Amino acid sequence: MRKPIRIWIDALTPKQGMLAHFIAKRLREEGFEILITSRKYDYLETLMETLGEKCIFVGEYGETIYEKLVADANRILELAPIIKKFSPEVLVSYPSPSAYRVAYGLKIRIIGLNDSPHSTIVNRLCLPLVDCLIAPACIAYDSFRRYLSPGAQYLTYDGVDEVLWMREAEEDPTILRNLGLSPQDKIVIFRPPEEKASYYHYDIPDYFKIMSTISGMGKVIFFPRYKYQELAVRRMFRGGNIIIPNRAIPLYKIYSLVSLVISGGASMAREAALAGTPSISMFPRRLEVNEFLVEKGFPLYHIVEVDDILNTVIAVLKNPNKYKIRVSEILKNLQTPLDPLLKALPKLLE
Repeated sequence: MRKPIRIWIDALTPKQGMLAHFIAKRLREEGFEILITSRKYDYLETLMETLGEKCIFVGEYGETIYEKLVADANRILELAPIIKKFSPEVLVSYPSPSAYRVAYGLKIRIIGLNDSPHSTIVNRLCLPLVDCLIAPACIAYDSFRRYLSPGAQYLTYDGVDEVLWMREAEEDPTILRNLGLSPQDKIVIFRPPEEKASYYHYDIPDYFKIMSTISGMGKVIFFPRYKYQELAVRRMFRGGNIIIPNRAIPLYKIYSLVSLVISGGASMAREAALAGTPSISMFPRRLEVNEFLVEKGFPLYHIVEVDDILNTVIAVLKNPNKYKIRVSEILKNLQTPLDPLLKALPKLLE
């Protein structure tokens, strides 16, 4: 009897953790054997636990450029024996310098996922190694072509990554109740910028000012990216209107129950918009995947200036239902990266 084909998935961020879980779920249904690796970073460990997903955590996140270099070098050394033992045929992953280097060294085929052409540093390191790159169709091929080696496949899908799990989202009010909240509250989920990422070279908006306004009108669920962000918020806000969860929660099940989502990045903003809940991305540059959702009619706003964000916050919290929309019909017509992934695997395994 033929052994199941083994697929390795590496996930370095909470968004990639969600992607890994839902891709693995489908690939297991197709008969593949899956290994997911990750690292100790942000809410990743408790997120995978919450999802009920088995995962091996290898390595940590480096904040400075030197720490990033050393962290990747150490992670390569730790990953190599694990992956050699598992012996996968294919790696499926967003750009991950350590995972790509291990896969390349062990002659494992690489399927890259990517919706971030602006992340030039890791793209330059990783994308020349892919056998196949899968990206949203709304991103021009020219944005990635310079990174790819001759002969690499390039596949697209008419959607965004987050559709994969938002399409399966079911409301769960008990998650709010466990935080001491009610669906009747005016609730804003807030995520600060990814200040230490290699691609983030922008001024940090005064998100304390934004949170102060929100806390005067409703409740804030704050998800820091770093410990110093958490400590700063705890020092500044001592009242009960700011809630900082100590572990990951399945946000995709409560987006439809909150009033607004604000993110210094973009993935959480896209998730909320796909649930029909208004969201603001504070990320300073234009993102094709965000514009795609706006054009489709989802309530996603790209706002960078703090005063403009405050005006939108005040307007939405005065009448949250006015800004929510029904999205089920639009959502069901969008594709996910699973569609091209399932097409790419047989060709790579020939």
